[in-house]
This record gives sequence, structure tokens and C-alpha cells, in this order.
Amino acid sequence: MLNEIFDLFIDLDATEEQLDFPILYTNAKTGTASFEADNGGDDLRPLFDAIVEHVPPPRGNPDAPLQLLVANLDSSDYLGRIRDRPHFQPAA
Repeated sequence: MLNEIFDLFIDLDATEEQLDFPILYTNAKTGTASFEADNGGDDLRPLFDAIVEHVPPPRGNPDAPLQLLVANLDSSDYLGRIRDRPHFQPAA
């Protein structure tokens, strides 16, 4: 399976940096994650630590006014198209 993932990344012209991704084994039912396939782990901490270490923080100006993009669309046969509306109070 891992070889197929590498082949996919290569087919997508991934850079060397992108090919050096961490591999974690997780079990959603038990809520565990581990860097080793034969060790189930105790909790999801390895997954969260990998996210913090490898995913860059969002770019932007934290002092700028809040901007929000709603991207959660759903559909109902009865109601039609459903869009979640954010409910928040602007800063006073």
C-alpha cells in the first residue's frame, strides 16, 4: 500500500520534500495512533503532534478584521440546498 502512495505522489510530480511525509497508523474505533504498524499506540497524540510539526500555520494578519468563508453545503429533498450560517457576535 505504501508503494502505491509513493507511486501516486510521483505521478503527481511531487517534490522531494513532499515525498518525505510522515507515516502514521491510526485506528478510529479505538482512538489510537502510532508511527509503527505493530504498535497500536495509546491515544491520538502522535497524530496531533505530526499535524503541529508538519502542517504550516495559516498565513494572514491576525490583527485584520475577521473574514469567514462558509464552505459547508448540504442538500435535502424537502428543504433543498442547505447552507450553515455562522452565528457570531462582532467584537464591540
